[in-house]
Amino acid sequence: MNIAILSNNSSANCGWGVITLNYCKELYQKGINFTLFLPNGHAPVDVPWSKKIIYSLPSMNKGSDYYFSSVNIARMRLMNISTFDNFDIIHSLFAIPLSMVAYRASIKYDIKFILGAQGTYGVQPFLGGLSRFIFQKILDRAELLIVPSSFTRRSILSF
Repeated sequence: MNIAILSNNSSANCGWGVITLNYCKELYQKGINFTLFLPNGHAPVDVPWSKKIIYSLPSMNKGSDYYFSSVNIARMRLMNISTFDNFDIIHSLFAIPLSMVAYRASIKYDIKFILGAQGTYGVQPFLGGLSRFIFQKILDRAELLIVPSSFTRRSILSF
């Protein structure tokens, strides 16, 4: 099994980064093959599995274009410089912002897609009109939804 993992952070000083670090550490210790994709401006990560990191995603800009422009740039860059042919699973650790990239790659390369979602950022995409439509399609495509609480799971699945 070989997993492509998409995250926008892998820093011990950030909640999302801690989740990424712990997840990758567990996979590494269990001998599961993976590659972690991080933004190209991300500080180098000094871990035993650092050779499994590719810094190819663009930085994710917050703002009115947060969902669409940055994610579209990330999708295009991933499709052009990275191949997912050798992956069995693509896992977006967080619903925002990279699940759209993982969703598109799972279709293009016909691989399984896992979606992670945490708290407010896991539910937020379902609150708007266009983003709700997009994220409903993403959720329908996901083979597995990973959430930290029953409340978050119920909230997301209610949509």
